[in-house]
Amino acid sequence: ADPSTGNPVEPTEASVARGMELFQQNCVTCHGVDGRGDGPTAPSLNPAPSDFRLHVPYHTDVELFKFIADGYPGTAMPAWRDEFSETDIWNLVNFLRANFTEAPTE
Repeated sequence: ADPSTGNPVEPTEASVARGMELFQQNCVTCHGVDGRGDGPTAPSLNPAPSDFRLHVPYHTDVELFKFIADGYPGTAMPAWRDEFSETDIWNLVNFLRANFTEAPTE
């Protein structure tokens, strides 16, 4: 699948559940249990981790995929491309979308 064409993984209950599992195992330490950017390591990070309630609504699924896969320059956000399969990155995107808003139309 070509990630530039949009999210190829249906946001099924199973996909969102897998995304939640990955989130809980790998993301809460920085982004926090509720995705507010207030995880245990957050105070030591500059800039602070994203608050998903504020950021997810403004990004497309493809952008979110790239942030997870490639990391985010100038921040502590690492690239997860080598840790997660492409499908699992989309599962994470589906979890974020299900919990933090609707996708923008643009």
